Amino acid sequence: MQPAWSEAECGMACGNIGPDFAGAPSGVRFLDVGDRMPTIAYFLGIAVAMYYRDHNPPHIHVIYQGYEALITIEDARVLRGKLPPTALLIVRRWVTMRRDALLANWERARTHQALERIAGPDDDAD
Repeated sequence: MQPAWSEAECGMACGNIGPDFAGAPSGVRFLDVGDRMPTIAYFLGIAVAMYYRDHNPPHIHVIYQGYEALITIEDARVLRGKLPPTALLIVRRWVTMRRDALLANWERARTHQALERIAGPDDDAD
């Protein structure tokens, strides 16, 4: 996994999955949800992000074609929101497959450390 970006680079709002943030490492993208939220994975048109200082239980924010959902890391259930059935199935399988990496990122976020990119479901390189 390669480092994504640090909390210092997560300040203001920007447009959906927007252009690279000035000064951020190349390829870094942010989601517009009222605050900068690092995108830790992007696959099959599905954006997966995680806030710094977010509430428990550990979860990810998923955005896909206008749908948004919060998905728990522990059991891949929907906390809030909605995704189309196929996208939800893909995300649930991915969360199960990448649970350890997701929980490690959750702990990094809670301690204000740089988050890491996490491979998509079709990338076996861990």
